[in-house]
Amino acid sequence: MSAQHPEDIRSYQQVARAIEFIRAHAREQPGLETVARAVGMSPYHFQRLFARWAGISPKRFLQVLTRDHARSLLLEHGSTLEISHELGLSGPSRLHDLMISCEAMTPGEIRSQGGGLSLRYARAVSPFGVTLLGWSERGVCHLSFEDEDSDIPQSARVSPGSGTNDGLVPGCLRSLLPAAGWIEDRDGAQDLVRRIFSGFAIMGANPAEPAHGVSAEPHKEKKDHRIHLLLKGTNYQVKVWEALIQLGDRPVVSYQQLARGIGQPGAQRAVASAVASNPIGWLIPCHRVIRQQGEFGQYRWGATRKQAMLGWEMASRR
Repeated sequence: MSAQHPEDIRSYQQVARAIEFIRAHAREQPGLETVARAVGMSPYHFQRLFARWAGISPKRFLQVLTRDHARSLLLEHGSTLEISHELGLSGPSRLHDLMISCEAMTPGEIRSQGGGLSLRYARAVSPFGVTLLGWSERGVCHLSFEDEDSDIPQSARVSPGSGTNDGLVPGCLRSLLPAAGWIEDRDGAQDLVRRIFSGFAIMGANPAEPAHGVSAEPHKEKKDHRIHLLLKGTNYQVKVWEALIQLGDRPVVSYQQLARGIGQPGAQRAVASAVASNPIGWLIPCHRVIRQQGEFGQYRWGATRKQAMLGWEMASRR
């Protein structure tokens, strides 16, 4: 998969290296030329990289990746987090020019560990590195990130090859639904990634026809594309994940604010555990949960990737 999109992967890797350099030299506050030199690029090509990857200048991107800016966003949006408890899992929420809706697996499906379910999976290239996706006609059930910046153990990575051989199914998908049938679908995964990340300049032209779990009205603009999520988790986890989906355009939220939003102030640790267990990255925006003082904190798929995601979102706010 990576050989098909080497430029896209390289772009993210260079952005990630720049973020890592800035984080390591935060006290010196390195300028643009210094950062460009650290990643082996001229200032001109560094500017072009960010214009292609995010559609913004590196100066603007680096300006928003500060603790003070993150803390100001927390204060700007106040301590109140409006979460609708009446909509349940049928209520859509706009995120990244998509309409996101979700449903939870039934207790019977969870007890059977996915027995009787037919799902598809594959790796695909995204603006944040290689993704691993799992989905069915009912919706997306897994989206993780799989390159060297990821915290996923080697045993959970995709084995080389393709087809329906059960031995090729990644460990993280096998553990998610051990009894489900998995079929590799690379074209479907790449199509789905184009739709999920359609707001990125790097993803190029208009997305193709919908993959499984995705529908779109051809006469509508891309902002009306819908993606449905199929969630497997405890009632508490699903409650937290649904709250994250309902963040909408809110750029960041603290663990304390999220706990209050679901009606359980003081349950920051339980909320943090549910956030860390999120199986659907980006679409369930657990990367937006930061510490109260503005520190970005850790991320299941790498702290650098979290900063890349937040930087793109913050700098792209209209």
